[in-house]
Amino acid sequence: MHKKTVVITGASEGIGAACARLFAASGAYLVLAARGEKKLDKIVYELSQLTEAVGYAMDVCDLSACDELLAVAKKRFGQIHVLINNAGFHDRGLFNTVNPRNVARMVDVNIRAPIYLTSVAMPYLNASKGGVVVMVGSLAGMAPLSGASVYSGTKSGLRAFTLALREELANTNTRCAIVSPGPVDTGFIMKNLGTVDDIVFSQPMSTADGVALAVKYLVEGKRAEIAIPRLSGTLASLGAFLPMLRRFLSPLLSALGRKNKRKYSKRRRSFESEE
Repeated sequence: MHKKTVVITGASEGIGAACARLFAASGAYLVLAARGEKKLDKIVYELSQLTEAVGYAMDVCDLSACDELLAVAKKRFGQIHVLINNAGFHDRGLFNTVNPRNVARMVDVNIRAPIYLTSVAMPYLNASKGGVVVMVGSLAGMAPLSGASVYSGTKSGLRAFTLALREELANTNTRCAIVSPGPVDTGFIMKNLGTVDDIVFSQPMSTADGVALAVKYLVEGKRAEIAIPRLSGTLASLGAFLPMLRRFLSPLLSALGRKNKRKYSKRRRSFESEE
């Protein structure tokens, strides 16, 4: 990855920041996008000690900003080799309790934006003669998740798009892949612990660094998808194909998740104190 240009959305914290740090350590040039300018400036300053890094404060729902993000990367570094679509949004709860505007935003952030950015990036990636797109999906996109129907639907759609596009690109020098993690120890979940469905915590908690390693593996390797943890990915696949089994196991998994959730309450307070 030395001197390869990597564009990352949602890069100011969590998985996006972990990816940025990992690629910076490999000598990649970075173009980091996020809505929060203050946090974005902080990580750009940090990583500028290791490599060349540029920050671009934007909302991925703004299509013109998506165009400009890639134009900035091309102008600064000449080529774009990797696009990591990491930005995500989740308003948790039963469908009929979620604000309709947030329903639309989940669709825009989680599936419309990464598909659009991938489309706009294709000419740049093709020109680099070895471009890669990596989507940050979710186990919720591998099996339906009650209490997160919109999020689950958008991540499922993103996964289907990625795997279908991968087939289309099979005879080209450009690839795409997806990482599908379960719960990750970041503010994305931990700041909203009380609203997360118990069953989510029936699966082992991963780290942002662990997901970033999987992203880098996908960039450098040939796999189509990595589920984290692997066993959880297998269970999610079984649950998708055998809905009766999923419904049978749900009470047991929810009970386990509630137990684990109580353990994470102290960790939540540490995230809140960082605000």
